[in-house]
Amino acid sequence: SEAAASLEKALEHNPQASPVLYSLGYVNQVLKDYNQADKYFSRAYKANPQDKPGLLQYILYLNSRGRGEESLEVCDQFLAKFPSDREILN
Repeated sequence: SEAAASLEKALEHNPQASPVLYSLGYVNQVLKDYNQADKYFSRAYKANPQDKPGLLQYILYLNSRGRGEESLEVCDQFLAKFPSDREILN
């Protein structure tokens, strides 16, 4: 897609840009290319595990794919990093 191509170009300048990686994960999720979505969400998480909006997006993605156990693991990590944001996950 055009959106993915633009994001890929941005990634060339900064391969560890977690917002771009999370966005590519989301674009591929929408396109139902789940292998690519997995790849980008995982890379984004590894690149910046402190990216609060990205973590929330990753949690939702994992849950939507029926990967509840993985989703809960990331939720636990989110809460360990951001305990005052517990209400976001309710």
